[in-house]
Amino acid sequence: MSKYVNRASNSTASAEMVCQRKVMLIEDNPEDRGVYRRYLQRDSEYQYRFIEVESGEEAFKIVGKERPDLILLDYLLPDMNGLEWLKLWQQQSKETLSPVIVLTGQGN
Repeated sequence: MSKYVNRASNSTASAEMVCQRKVMLIEDNPEDRGVYRRYLQRDSEYQYRFIEVESGEEAFKIVGKERPDLILLDYLLPDMNGLEWLKLWQQQSKETLSPVIVLTGQGN
């Protein structure tokens, strides 16, 4: 079952203007999503809004609407692997594609 979550960064903005970035986390492991969120929230230059999905199919449904600034893509999703998802997205998208980082916990 896929779960779509839209979260704003908990970082507090300083008096200076802080740029906001939208990051899509395509990752079925909630602990890994939490690690990525916590790491990015330490960034003092940007604030992040996170769009979280647990499957490739769910990601296809919302990636065009959300248009993230960056996609963190799990290599081993429950319904397809990350490279399959990336290839299908490249074939289907008529827009400029967001940068993608493919991650895996395989083999730690």
